[in-house]
Amino acid sequence: MTGSCLLHKIMTMKNIRLLPAILCLALICFSCTQSDLKPKVTDGGTVNVTVGKNEVYIRDLGMLGIEDQASITKAPSHAKVNEVKRNNESHAIYSYQAVDGYIGADETVISICISNGSKCVSTQVTTLKINVTN
Repeated sequence: MTGSCLLHKIMTMKNIRLLPAILCLALICFSCTQSDLKPKVTDGGTVNVTVGKNEVYIRDLGMLGIEDQASITKAPSHAKVNEVKRNNESHAIYSYQAVDGYIGADETVISICISNGSKCVSTQVTTLKINVTN
């Protein structure tokens, strides 16, 4: 047996041992589609609320984990106050107040992102239909 033939056999043996690892890696890489990478979105429903024209409406959106986040994804058209803050107990609190003198309908959309620590894995989207009365 020549030296180059022996080297070829050794290289082939090493490649055969690596074959299962290469196949597993390829399977993992190609099994993920773009839709697998997008967060799951669920409908949190529509909530109808009524608030007086000079009152502040406050809604507790629930407890958030350390990496979770709540945000306003559609701002109301007639808001003087429109914010989501985390309180001392890790609850997301939404506050709304209409601009001075406004009476009528307004609407906002709030999204809550549940994170696995590195990315958003699911999002709950809730619509608030706000009726500002006299």
